[in-house]
Amino acid sequence: MPAPENPLKSIFNAALDLPAGPERDAYLDRACWDDPTLRPQVDSLLNAHDGAGDFLASGVPGDDATGAHTPKPDDPTVSVRRQVISEGPGINIGPYKLLQQIGEGGMGAVFMAEQTQPIRRKVALKVIK
Repeated sequence: MPAPENPLKSIFNAALDLPAGPERDAYLDRACWDDPTLRPQVDSLLNAHDGAGDFLASGVPGDDATGAHTPKPDDPTVSVRRQVISEGPGINIGPYKLLQQIGEGGMGAVFMAEQTQPIRRKVALKVIK
């Protein structure tokens, strides 16, 4: 026997199909009339959904219609992707100067490093492969 559907989920999904405004408000009044805690939860989800915008729909800058990434010559990510990182003692990575390697694993290497900004201190820095 299938589990009953969560009322919060079903009301939220149905409300998404309605335009924001009086029509959606009237539906929510009817759907949540018997549970005073349900309406604020649905409203919160709807506000979060409406506020999220379409940031995922825009894709990566430079994507073409096929979904392939076609970087432009001045794209700063190109040099990072093509650059071979040869980390080792004496190399600076941002505000960190690598002092000595203290470990290595499948995901990367861990170095003792000196942070130079905003304060000076010794840290462990993991460099991902």
